[in-house]
Amino acid sequence: MGYWQAGSLHPLDAEQGLASRDLGRWEAQQTLSVLRLVGRLDNQFICGGENVQPEAIEAHLQSLKGVTQAMVVPIRDSEFGHRPLAIVQCASPFSPRVLAEHCASLAPYQRPVHYLCWPETQQDGLIKPSRHALTLWAQADINR
Repeated sequence: MGYWQAGSLHPLDAEQGLASRDLGRWEAQQTLSVLRLVGRLDNQFICGGENVQPEAIEAHLQSLKGVTQAMVVPIRDSEFGHRPLAIVQCASPFSPRVLAEHCASLAPYQRPVHYLCWPETQQDGLIKPSRHALTLWAQADINR
């Protein structure tokens, strides 16, 4: 029917769509086309001229047995502009070496340069962790 904004229903234009800042792609599944959301446009950052979509790296990390949660954030880098840093929560002991080996199959610009254990302050009671807060925490942690 449309979308709700400022107290009224606005019809959705099939040609124009809805500018949500979500990043998606159409996938054929049997006789249907399915829209798969793969991330947010505003999470994307540039690393050495390449667009990095953190959600793709997060999904790769979460495919590793024992990883219960992962968030990838950009950290400043004098050579590449930004580099990915992974903050990971594990059910088993945290091992940056194992995580780096798992990410070796990613493109070089997608490989995290640091792996940090998920901070205690972000563990309890949050439905959706704050990407901004974790970015600030990570940047401060690696600058110590």
